[in-house]
Amino acid sequence: MKNTALETLRGKEEKEYAQAIVLLTAKGNKYAAFVENVLTVNKKDEKALIEKLEKAEDTKVEFLLCLWQEGALDLPSYDFRKMLIGLNPQNTDSAIFVMKGNGPSVIELGITVKA
Repeated sequence: MKNTALETLRGKEEKEYAQAIVLLTAKGNKYAAFVENVLTVNKKDEKALIEKLEKAEDTKVEFLLCLWQEGALDLPSYDFRKMLIGLNPQNTDSAIFVMKGNGPSVIELGITVKA
């Protein structure tokens, strides 16, 4: 998934708040998006990724990886995490890759949003 994120970021203009989001669904499909600015109010890039999942009827996300353009592994925006749960409530169980003090790890999506 990290290679897909790196591919998604390759050749993109350097932006301060740009990141790649990669999702792996329960059906085994991978979806990726370049988010030009995670601070935008309209969340157009993130909404477009949600729409892809809806259109494909492939809404159960098993794994999620979010990579900042400078290479840091992190959580996607709070709004995007809420969109994923709104898309399919089972996505509270989705595993998000994060970087901890002792290296890469995973956390459940559900613990990163308010109930």
